[in-house]
Amino acid sequence: MSANDNINNPDTKPDINNSIDDEVKKTRLDKDSEIYNKNRSETLNKEEFNKLSRREKFLYYKEYYVPYILIVLAIVVAMTYVVVSIHKTDKQKESFYCGMMTGVQFDKETMDEMPDKFTEYLKTKTDYKGYINADRTYFEVFYSTFTDDIRLDGFFDKNMFDIFITREDTFKSYIGNGTIKDLSKVLPDDLLKKVEDKLVYATKGDSSESIPYGILLDDIDYKFYDGAGNPVDPPILSIPINTTRLEVAIHFIEFLFQ
Repeated sequence: MSANDNINNPDTKPDINNSIDDEVKKTRLDKDSEIYNKNRSETLNKEEFNKLSRREKFLYYKEYYVPYILIVLAIVVAMTYVVVSIHKTDKQKESFYCGMMTGVQFDKETMDEMPDKFTEYLKTKTDYKGYINADRTYFEVFYSTFTDDIRLDGFFDKNMFDIFITREDTFKSYIGNGTIKDLSKVLPDDLLKKVEDKLVYATKGDSSESIPYGILLDDIDYKFYDGAGNPVDPPILSIPINTTRLEVAIHFIEFLFQ
């Protein structure tokens, strides 16, 4: 065939559209690609990985490693926050710390006012001789989150809590793991008598003896809510087994039932 025949014959013209399609296909993943193989294991061995194109390797990393990296980063951020939070509070040794668990809390106005109200009560209504400062009087709400669970463990290990205010299920778990005190052994007789109809009793282990571990807060001047502002059932107050400010904890109970 002559050169002219080749030029003039339309059947021999280069197909531009096909060339473009071929180029596009090169940038796409073949449907039979190893990364789309449903029968492959969750992770690829070295030989399988080396067979992947650059784009397939990128998608493989994105699919299998990015989520884990994000999880690790989230844990690092949470742990950093917890360490800083614990260190900041740990420096204030003479603090009073009330932990309000699983979202139980006073209304916002009361949450803001409670440190001043309680410290004023300590100064004017008791003979407490320890350090008193509203800035070191904490009423902190803890939620059922990964970060707050870590903070709770850290704060408890540092002997920071003096009072727990919890829902019934949390209260029961604290009894089971020995986290809270027998109130009959720590409260003065006059206070025990004052709250006797509010005491929450429970047995522990194989013992049949009923022990007062908590006080039901259903008839005080304060109401309780969840994080969304909805009323909750009256919570239960208890005293942590390792509080270092038992005298202040007792005064707080007196404050609530004055």
